[in-house]
Amino acid sequence: MADPFDFHWVRANKAFCSLLGYSEKELTQLAYGDVTYPDDVASTSELTRRLVAGEVNGFEVEKRYIRKDRSIVWAHTFVQAVKDGTGRVLYLLGMIQDITERKKTEQFLKESRGAVPHRIEYSNDGVVITQEGQACLCQS
Repeated sequence: MADPFDFHWVRANKAFCSLLGYSEKELTQLAYGDVTYPDDVASTSELTRRLVAGEVNGFEVEKRYIRKDRSIVWAHTFVQAVKDGTGRVLYLLGMIQDITERKKTEQFLKESRGAVPHRIEYSNDGVVITQEGQACLCQS
């Protein structure tokens, strides 16, 4: 939970504390911008502004957080405004899922796509590529 005006953490559960490597007490001394990767601050700030202004009911974003040890963790973040009976925003509630391993896998696959044709082209061995049950023998 974050304050909708200064964006300081109000409360954090054990999972979020563990994800970022902070105690709950330490997190309440920080604002979300303090633990958001610099390149992600502007887009997250704009989405949060729109949420507090009532322009949107919530938002989802994939963003990077900076852990206490300064390492980076990727997360899928969903944020909603919790309001009182008059519509005044009391706090922002975030649900954050660690997607670091998925992002690493996506990056590996992206990088390896370019490497595979290069390896095939310069291989001294025959290479068999299968697709939909069909085999194709490629020789260099």
